[in-house]
Amino acid sequence: MNKENKVILISSVLFLVSITAAFLIVKNPDSAQYTTVLSSPQNTNDNPSNQNNIREQSSEQKVITELLDSTSSAYGNRKLKKYSIVKEQGEFKLVALEIYSEKIKSTYNIYAILRNNSVITGVNDRKSPDALKSISVPTDIINEYKRNQSDV
Repeated sequence: MNKENKVILISSVLFLVSITAAFLIVKNPDSAQYTTVLSSPQNTNDNPSNQNNIREQSSEQKVITELLDSTSSAYGNRKLKKYSIVKEQGEFKLVALEIYSEKIKSTYNIYAILRNNSVITGVNDRKSPDALKSISVPTDIINEYKRNQSDV
């Protein structure tokens, strides 16, 4: 093997080693380079006045999760991904939900109206504005619910 062939062979090997090293560095970055952030629209401040609100949201999320689980035979397995309160008035809340459906392998957004930790409409069905008025849902909540449902 002459000198030129040795140089080419060594250069090729070094080139492949450097490409492999670069790939490994890019593929597996230093663990301190990235941080994991869990997204949640809820406010988790340590402010004592917000602690009751966080507990209420947790119980509302639990009710929605139980409703999704209890109707899995009809609608397929669904998981609550995001939950946020859009509007509150008295005992009524309009909430925005992001739900993952295993049946369609996708997430979708819906709005629901809750009253005292029970779902009135929005998760499995949609009640008409007249039906909502008949159970004393405030007009502001109904209007916001209709507007958000038509944004689809």
